[in-house]
Amino acid sequence: MRHYRQWVMKYKKQYSEFLANSCLDEKGRRDPMRVYNRALFALLSVNTSFDITEKAYADMKGKYWTGQKRIMHRYMRHGIHYAYARGGYLHDFTKAYKKNAAVFLKQCDESWNEYRRRLVREVKGLGFIKISFFITLVYPAADLCCIDRWILRCLGLHANNMPRLSNQIFYQSLENIMRQESKILGVDMFQYQWAIWDCIRFDTGNDKGLNPMASLNNS
Repeated sequence: MRHYRQWVMKYKKQYSEFLANSCLDEKGRRDPMRVYNRALFALLSVNTSFDITEKAYADMKGKYWTGQKRIMHRYMRHGIHYAYARGGYLHDFTKAYKKNAAVFLKQCDESWNEYRRRLVREVKGLGFIKISFFITLVYPAADLCCIDRWILRCLGLHANNMPRLSNQIFYQSLENIMRQESKILGVDMFQYQWAIWDCIRFDTGNDKGLNPMASLNNS
């Protein structure tokens, strides 16, 4: 994990700046459209490459999407698989979100893990892993981690361990490792995991102008 540690320390300031208030409005409140945009980003990212997710997100952000077939056609334009079923997930989320957006925010009496388990029930199309991603996009300081195949790789585990992540005890044991690593480095867990993703995506010699979460900035 030494290489990842070096990367996050090299760009620690940038990650802190870009992630700190990523979906807050000018008054420091969570902006409803920005929260919705992060749900959109999470839903788009399921079994989808980062490049395709970014392009689809740039096209679709900033508006509420309803109509399963309408969404399906937009998804197909960007090469997103299972477009009809996944279009239904976004349609259902949008209807529920517009009815009561507060349902999808953390309640004062909830722990992070309780919040995550509740949202797994509330949001169709996002399982335990991607719900963790959505929450950390909305709350970058959340005490949670999105353990995907890239984080498994960072932890020295093969991608064939992915099915085991459905076991919450196994998942949270890996989350604890990431939590300890983050504390050692003095960063939030989400800063560390996004740094790992960037470290894998970029060559160290080709990181000029690195802009963590560029696609989500100001949206």
